[in-house]
Amino acid sequence: MKSRKGGNLDLLNCCELLLARGRDLDLIIEAQVKNSFLPLKKDLFKTSLSYFACEIVDALTGEGQENSQLFELLKDFLKHLAKEPEKEKQKLLLLSFEFKVIDLSGFFSFKLIGQTEMMDLVLILKDRGLEEVNSLQVDPALLNRLELIAARILQDISEKEFKSLKFFSQVERQGLKRD
Repeated sequence: MKSRKGGNLDLLNCCELLLARGRDLDLIIEAQVKNSFLPLKKDLFKTSLSYFACEIVDALTGEGQENSQLFELLKDFLKHLAKEPEKEKQKLLLLSFEFKVIDLSGFFSFKLIGQTEMMDLVLILKDRGLEEVNSLQVDPALLNRLELIAARILQDISEKEFKSLKFFSQVERQGLKRD
């Protein structure tokens, strides 16, 4: 049996759901798409960044646990990512999202960063809005080093290896495009 709601429940769709509580499982009665983030689905690089962000949120949120701040941060990240045409700026948005998530999760510490020359930039990425972060000019080598640090921190606190991070790295290395 196929669900008529199936197309609405794509990973990158922001939906409003009407649920019927069940004893073991809830039943989706109605699903209405609020934002399909279509530009993210048309660009494989953006898709890979989006999947990684979703996997981070999933790894750091317990089943049935509500976290409206994290949800709003994810929506804001996806909205800004959808509009950004430059790959380096897309990566910067993801990095800011990662440090904001680490901070929201209560695990942020400069000891985890380890390198003093990066601390000012990390503070900006963590504390400023994505709109402001998007206007920064960051050395690509520094951006790459911070990406590795953020991914390591997230993997350590989630005790999980992110599959989408491997996919993102592969897409970035090969310059894959979606037609």
